[in-house]
Amino acid sequence: ASAADIRCRATVNLQSTLQLPSILHNESTIRAWFNDPVGKTILQPMVVELMSNGGLFNNSDPSYIGMDKLNFLLDLPLRSFLHFQEDFLTQPADDIADMLLRQARSVRQ
Repeated sequence: ASAADIRCRATVNLQSTLQLPSILHNESTIRAWFNDPVGKTILQPMVVELMSNGGLFNNSDPSYIGMDKLNFLLDLPLRSFLHFQEDFLTQPADDIADMLLRQARSVRQ
């Protein structure tokens, strides 16, 4: 018999009680932050505030620049994303990125 003869399959889902450190880093994309449960909790309020203050989507038609603006923004690293929004920020983009990373790391320790 060989591995090709194996016909039985089973899917197993395990839930660990081990708290793993954050895998988010300086070059993590906004999409990675939103896919991370802790990262989403930390980043989402800031994104909502940026949207309400005219940042991110200050044009009602997201296709006005000829591309999918949402996917473009989601694929930006955190620091680049913040630099694009610098006119709407109260602190330098690099300082905010460092603060967000510290928050993400402190939650899991």
